[in-house]
Amino acid sequence: VEHAGAGIMLDPHKRLTADMIKHSIETIESGEHRKKAELIRKLFLSAGGVNRAANLVELYTSAGYDHLIPAYVKYNWSWIEYTNIDVYCVMSVCLGIIIYLTIVVSRCCFKCCCNKSKKEKKE
Repeated sequence: VEHAGAGIMLDPHKRLTADMIKHSIETIESGEHRKKAELIRKLFLSAGGVNRAANLVELYTSAGYDHLIPAYVKYNWSWIEYTNIDVYCVMSVCLGIIIYLTIVVSRCCFKCCCNKSKKEKKE
């Protein structure tokens, strides 16, 4: 909830005072926290309500949800790693070198084999 900006997390290891709790409640009820909490409420309602959300939370905590997290989030990949641009660049360079070498070798073979000038007999 704190990550979404809709609430504040109180440290359970600290001794909480009435002033700390009062300040937290006042902070949550004012401004951005209230707007974001309202947005989350609307998202829950549009997704099927609190019961569906609770069922999904229970399902994912019991069965796991690791397979639903995209790889670029799970492994903190950059967009280059995620889209494999570096692999495509290396493959393109290798393919270009192979094509270039094929053209050079074929030209050499063509010059050596097919372009022999005919020797003229001298009379």
